[in-house]
Amino acid sequence: ATLGLSANYDKLSSDSYSASRTSVFSSAGLTLRTSRIKADLILDYDIWADTGQKTRSALSPSFDLRYELGRSLSLVGFARRAYRVPVFNELYYVGFGNPELKPEDAFLSDLGLEWHPSALDGLEYGAKFDLFYNLLKDKIISAPSEEDPNIWYPYNVGKVEALGTDLSLFVGKQERVWMWRLDAKYSWQNAVDISEGSYNYGLQVPYIARHSAVLSAQAGYRSWKARLNWKLRSGRRDSYGELPSWNSLDLDLSRGFSFGKRCGMEVVLSARNLTDCRYEAVRYYPVPGRSFIAGVEFKF
Repeated sequence: ATLGLSANYDKLSSDSYSASRTSVFSSAGLTLRTSRIKADLILDYDIWADTGQKTRSALSPSFDLRYELGRSLSLVGFARRAYRVPVFNELYYVGFGNPELKPEDAFLSDLGLEWHPSALDGLEYGAKFDLFYNLLKDKIISAPSEEDPNIWYPYNVGKVEALGTDLSLFVGKQERVWMWRLDAKYSWQNAVDISEGSYNYGLQVPYIARHSAVLSAQAGYRSWKARLNWKLRSGRRDSYGELPSWNSLDLDLSRGFSFGKRCGMEVVLSARNLTDCRYEAVRYYPVPGRSFIAGVEFKF
């Protein structure tokens, strides 16, 4: 069993506004461990008292489980409540804040299978598949305002239901002087606005991709390292309609140098968006095309 208690006091003053918040966080937890089961039950009780505002409190239980089905296969899952009070910038920042924001309240759940076999001749590999369901009330998101697209404004989405899957695979090998690894990840998420009376009812929540994919490859030989990373985002929309899909390819090359036992230096060269894909992560906000970054990092 575990018990915890902490308190914070935050104060922010400016020419435009002043705010203060007293927060109290408490938790109690129970842990179960057997040869096949790992389970954690935690109860959090938190209080937020803002000057001039009503005091808010939330009881947030969470449950995490791992059950070993066999030597290399595990059932994993969790269920929890997540309650988030808006930060000062979201409430009061000049030209951006929304003092009418409500706290975000969410129920999050996940159930999946994790395959983690033992290494075979130094070759490591594994996979994980998850199903998740989230129900969010007063979800806080930001989007360009209708009056001026250059000004973003945070607001609450009354109710959001998100159902989706995550799949990840990896394979790699580590030797004395060299290594390599391949990773693949794919996510499908149907995050829908189900607020009664909403003009977006039944539609995907703005800027949340329905399809996301990441492929990466990395290799290393002695002090040399290379990493290639490809990302895809598809099935996004905003208040104006559908947004184009986009993908990007990044490359990182580095070499490390040692100076004694504790000192070292690493030289890094990065290429972003190698294919020069022209896209907007957010409407009217284009992402840079092909670009290069060089850097040196010292360690003492």
